[in-house]
Amino acid sequence: MFGSLLGAVITEHYHPKWSFLIYSMFGLIVAVLGTALNKSVESDDEEKEEGKKEELSLIQELKRNAASIKEAAQMPEVYRTILYLLLAGLTSPSFSEYFYFFQMNVIKFSKFQYAMLGVLGYASLTLGTMFYNRFLSEKEIRFSLQIACWIGVFGSLVSLCFVMRWNLLLGISDIAFVVLTDVVLGTLGLAYT
Repeated sequence: MFGSLLGAVITEHYHPKWSFLIYSMFGLIVAVLGTALNKSVESDDEEKEEGKKEELSLIQELKRNAASIKEAAQMPEVYRTILYLLLAGLTSPSFSEYFYFFQMNVIKFSKFQYAMLGVLGYASLTLGTMFYNRFLSEKEIRFSLQIACWIGVFGSLVSLCFVMRWNLLLGISDIAFVVLTDVVLGTLGLAYT
């Protein structure tokens, strides 16, 4: 969320190159912190196990992980879910570029407003994760996928209403319509997918 807020301010007032530079610096900071975390976790594990298990080489670890993945992929619950997600990803169209053009050039959202929609997306991600952990973590994956499909159908209809400008006929402003639909559909969609 902080990155989206910072990006909103920078893209509104500065050249985009500064956004890319700052974004790259944050990536570098995360990479450095990640390598430091890895070393501390390894040292904690070594202290706890104290020689109970000998170190495996990278190749041995890869072979062991590949064998575990192969074993899991033979389970119907796993390979059917993977197949569904793969087919859904291949067959579901993505209109994000068109929607960006529509919001920026037709609706005339500012760069700041568009970036703030990214902040809203991250807030929805947080709410969706909390909702999932509280209510759905014990549910079967099949149930979540069915609900996600219905949310996708409803979300497509809402997007059609927005593009056809029917929200204005109902007296709902563009920004209010986008915010409301992003919060509700974004939170529910992220909770179920």
